[in-house]
Amino acid sequence: MNKSLVVTNTGSVAYERLNSCGYHPANENLFCDVEVRRRTGYIGFPAGSQEYVLFCYDCDRNGSFDYQTLGSVHVTDDISGGPLSFYFNASSSTLPASSTLCTANNGQAGNVRAILSWFVAPTSCTFTPIWGNQVDFTVRRDP
Repeated sequence: MNKSLVVTNTGSVAYERLNSCGYHPANENLFCDVEVRRRTGYIGFPAGSQEYVLFCYDCDRNGSFDYQTLGSVHVTDDISGGPLSFYFNASSSTLPASSTLCTANNGQAGNVRAILSWFVAPTSCTFTPIWGNQVDFTVRRDP
């Protein structure tokens, strides 16, 4: 088991869940896979709904998240009738932060929390979704 990746089912994962997340250092991009686990329940087709992922960054690993950015992916009910196996990617466009320490690409490790929430965007790094879960993981800011 990778101790730097912890998945916690904070809400129901009957319809969707995060399985893993990662970081692309060259693009400074955080991303998570969003597994859609049911054919229906996403407000129909083609209207659909949003799966939100809030990314929280603790750059100095002191337990306090220094920055937040929101990603999302649009999902709809499945009308294809094919095998159920849907994975989407939710990502942040960049990993900026509010202090010089947090933006230094010097090989420093930092902690990230990703919180998945269906329909309602997470509002803080302690948000508990009704539908969704969270992944805590470590990233390294490569030079």
